[in-house]
Amino acid sequence: MNSRQSLKPIIGTLWIVVAICVSCDFSDYSHFLHREKDYYVRLAEDCDTLLPRAPVTTSAETRRFAQETNTLPATIRELHPTHIQITGDAVLLTVGSYFIVWRQSDQDKQLWILVAYREGHRQEVYSHKKPA
Repeated sequence: MNSRQSLKPIIGTLWIVVAICVSCDFSDYSHFLHREKDYYVRLAEDCDTLLPRAPVTTSAETRRFAQETNTLPATIRELHPTHIQITGDAVLLTVGSYFIVWRQSDQDKQLWILVAYREGHRQEVYSHKKPA
């Protein structure tokens, strides 16, 4: 048996493992969606600490702010965002191929919502009412 023929079963097995991993979606996004509620509470609180720094809106400014990890709250720093945008009523974090947004509801100004977005998918992971 030559070396090419001996590699065929190994390569076939590797393709099966890759297919299983892709179908299970072991992505950071999937991991983010399956955290405990306490994690989302801490993340929302940390996003609240960023709101007074608004506005951070231009692309260069959002990258620079995201890279200044010593100024970021712990839960945000651990996400390793590449961009952070801050307005008076929202914090947007770009994390790899997805976004996390902590924002004020359009319908209820006391309701704040933490939402994760990825192309073709949106999931609310936490909400909290704040006093006006």
